[in-house]
Amino acid sequence: EAESLRRAAAARGAEWLETESLLLRSVEEAGSGRWENALALAEKACLQAEQAIHQADNEAEAWKRRVLK
Repeated sequence: EAESLRRAAAARGAEWLETESLLLRSVEEAGSGRWENALALAEKACLQAEQAIHQADNEAEAWKRRVLK
């Protein structure tokens, strides 16, 4: 889920800087058997991706209100 959300944010041009590295660290932690750390990192990446998508969707319309008329 986290990776698909990250890709959705990236497709909007809104991926946050830390999201991909959080996912990579999550995979490393899982590979080392540190499941709680892996899950926490993946959850943080999901939250960041969801927030990035929300931000991008809002900005897709909000800029119009800021243009001088």
